[in-house]
Amino acid sequence: MSMRLDRKIICLLLAGAVAVTAGFGAVYAADRSDEVAALQQQLEQIRQQLSALGDTVENAQDRKDALEEQSELLEQQIALLLDDIDATRTAVAEAQQKVDQKQQEINDTDELFQERLRAMQVTHTSGILSTLLGANSVDQLLAVSTTLSRISAADTALLEELSGQKAQLEARQQELDEQLNTLEEQQIALNTKQDELSASIQAQDSAISKAQADQLAAQSEYEQVYAAYREAVEETNAWMSTHFDPDTPYTGSGVLLCPIQEGYYYISSGFGYRSDPFGGGATEFHNGYDFAGGSGALMGRAIHAAESGVVTNVEYRQTGYGLKVVIDHGGGLTTLYGHCSAIYVTVGQYVSRGDVIAAVGNSGNSTAAHLHFSVFLNGVAQDPGIYLG
Repeated sequence: MSMRLDRKIICLLLAGAVAVTAGFGAVYAADRSDEVAALQQQLEQIRQQLSALGDTVENAQDRKDALEEQSELLEQQIALLLDDIDATRTAVAEAQQKVDQKQQEINDTDELFQERLRAMQVTHTSGILSTLLGANSVDQLLAVSTTLSRISAADTALLEELSGQKAQLEARQQELDEQLNTLEEQQIALNTKQDELSASIQAQDSAISKAQADQLAAQSEYEQVYAAYREAVEETNAWMSTHFDPDTPYTGSGVLLCPIQEGYYYISSGFGYRSDPFGGGATEFHNGYDFAGGSGALMGRAIHAAESGVVTNVEYRQTGYGLKVVIDHGGGLTTLYGHCSAIYVTVGQYVSRGDVIAAVGNSGNSTAAHLHFSVFLNGVAQDPGIYLG
């Protein structure tokens, strides 16, 4: 009685789902669960593509940010270098002015010295001779001669001193010129580096723009595939609802054996409507139980026949249930075991309740090792919990 009451409740719930599904405007209903699985895989591939493109944009933006930081530091270096160049050019101009001034002093002193020499040359035969002849003693004669020599020597020493000062100024000017040349060469190198950084930043901008364009295209594709996926899910949900008949009698034992017997396990996904794993807040119909063990702990674990019967299907597909086994137990009851890693039975083989028929795996549309277990009555999915007890 309790089982029949539970079945009626489930029937009412699924009958309500028919009305909800009818709101989506489905013209007809069919079991498109295989197509749903394929579309799920396609959506997952697009999601991975979007994730990779997101990483591309993020990495390109990080590289661009680093390049812009280098460019900013380089601009600061160039600004400081330009200040040094301006200061050095000012120093060169000041040094040139000092050299010119010193040259003018030399020219003026030399001109005075030349005038004295010309005067002494003119008076050589008269003035000097008269001065010498007018000396009353040898001491006066030596004094006059010494004075003339000192005048000439003083002028010569002054010219030599001025020339030395000019040479020092010219050496300083040359040093400043060399320093200015070095600074200008550094400026050229920094400007070249700045141009290279600008080109690299533009390249990152192009990479970001391309990746963002690819993101938009992939997002558009995702939305189109998701629309097809939702249509298939809704139609499958409608089919599940209209074909669910809990009142059909089952002539077997009435209780199925749990297909996982050894070790720890838990039900990671139950029977009925569940959140769409691809977002959007929608739901989908899960037509069985998923037995999981955490971190792939069930991988390779034995799968037991839930009841005696004949193997009617052994199939491998890259999508959907992957490697699966279907057993017919009679009375319209069949069980399905999906995502297996190995199959130990063949089509037409009779198996007894509890026989090991396969091993848990991760084949088909699966993200981790687990067993998908479904129960069908006359081709209609049933809640395995009703039969497992």
